[in-house]
Amino acid sequence: IRRKAFLREKAIKDYVTNIEGAREEGIKEEKISIAKKLLKENIEIRTIATVTGLTEEEIKELAKDK
Repeated sequence: IRRKAFLREKAIKDYVTNIEGAREEGIKEEKISIAKKLLKENIEIRTIATVTGLTEEEIKELAKDK
């Protein structure tokens, strides 16, 4: 019974961890999408970094991929 309880608790924790990771990944993808749109509008990289929370280096990489 203890083993079953342990495995159930572990499964629940793993599930929660996966959901949190997916949420963070989705947020990051949205920030990247916004940054790309702002780059197309020729907004300053520093401003994009402030708005999105991405680093200037990340935004410069996105600009290269344009």
